[in-house]
Amino acid sequence: MLVSRDPILIECASDRHTALDVGNINALDVCNTDSAETNNCDKTITDRSKELVRNIRVFIAVESVPRIMYQKINCRTLTWRIWYYKSSPMKRILFTSTLYIFAFIGFFLIAGYLAVRFGFTNTKGIIDVQTKNFLPKKLSNNEYTIFPLAHTKEWIAFRLAVAKDKQLIDAISKETGVPSRVIVSVLVPEQMRLFYTDRPVFKQFFEPLKILGSQTQFSWGIFGIKEETALEVESHLRNKQSPYYLGKAFENKLVFNDMSTGTSSERFTRITDQHDHRYSYLYTALYIAQIQKQWKSAGYPITDRPDILATLWNIGFSKSKPNSTPKSGGAEIDIAGIKYSFGSLASEFYYSDESIELFPR
Repeated sequence: MLVSRDPILIECASDRHTALDVGNINALDVCNTDSAETNNCDKTITDRSKELVRNIRVFIAVESVPRIMYQKINCRTLTWRIWYYKSSPMKRILFTSTLYIFAFIGFFLIAGYLAVRFGFTNTKGIIDVQTKNFLPKKLSNNEYTIFPLAHTKEWIAFRLAVAKDKQLIDAISKETGVPSRVIVSVLVPEQMRLFYTDRPVFKQFFEPLKILGSQTQFSWGIFGIKEETALEVESHLRNKQSPYYLGKAFENKLVFNDMSTGTSSERFTRITDQHDHRYSYLYTALYIAQIQKQWKSAGYPITDRPDILATLWNIGFSKSKPNSTPKSGGAEIDIAGIKYSFGSLASEFYYSDESIELFPR
């Protein structure tokens, strides 16, 4: 510690080392105040540090810090402050801008986590009034039901993209018992919502490349799976007391390579893999199978209600309450001025003849 008879006290990080000369940024040797020669040391320091004290006072004035008796200044903190105020204006601007950028990124990440954690990212949903319109439709052999979006650029891009995954979807269907067309029915509103809301990305990537949109922020993969939903699916596979439990044959459907090092990063990598959508389809199909099991066990089977299955996928496990009069609905999706619910758009596709040769009912 360096003690001056002037009204300044400079507190250094070590007993013996240096105090920084603020004016010249040179090192000034100081005495060890723990020694027996404390008084002599104090006098010597006072004589040698007049310039240092004056410079520090100037520095304090720049910082607008009140000059009170024995003001304490940490030498390490002082070092970067000296560098900052003796730097060129351009360096100061770059330094300050960098600090603000990192502060903003930190704030954005924390705000995003809290928003997802407390459900602020959930979209406002609607309930379809005319649910009867989405009940199974009896079609004659000569009748062809057109999907409303069939000739749009967005649908053409989607149709070509999902056709690439036909073999994978059929394999997941066989593995889980969920029909391929039901799986695709849930994918339709999720992709259409993405295509119609993120227009620049659609025009730059999805349309020319004919690929499915994969999310990596608050929701993951081509189905927009939230991490908590993935965790619930995994938990229900192994919990024999869960109403969603599918049986022993399904317990190891989602096993991670190294359980000892944590599974979060591996889960994220699996679901967001843009080159292999297996786990996106698998999590979704298992979710649907678990919901079907819950409703069937309660006495209300919904295997023939793609609108209800899609709605329940969209609103989550906690909103799945088996009853005799379920209603389709979910998030509202605005497509070219026409408002659909998540469940109704899934149903429109399922009961149309669009892509029927790829994914039959």
